[in-house]
Amino acid sequence: MIQYNTFIEIQPSYYGLKGHNIIADTLRQMYLKPNSNIITKESCSPLSQIDYLFEVLVPETAVCLIMNDIQCTYKEAKKVIVQSVEYGNRINPEADEIIESD
Repeated sequence: MIQYNTFIEIQPSYYGLKGHNIIADTLRQMYLKPNSNIITKESCSPLSQIDYLFEVLVPETAVCLIMNDIQCTYKEAKKVIVQSVEYGNRINPEADEIIESD
């Protein structure tokens, strides 16, 4: 089980749940194809391939996208991730999820 601080850091921040799912699905299609040698059990050990995708590739992709979006450093992008989780979950919820205003 992941710790809370790690949980916050692996969320794709202002991309929200919708963005998280888009990033994860895209990476899964790219790297976890059947009979693919791109991400092997050995290359991501001790994590499983799917855990590696969700705990490493999705958050790092989000960091890179944020760096590109706002022209910032890696460290600044990581800070944006932590600071914008709530915003992302409200602005970019799941496609079929409706968030009502207070």
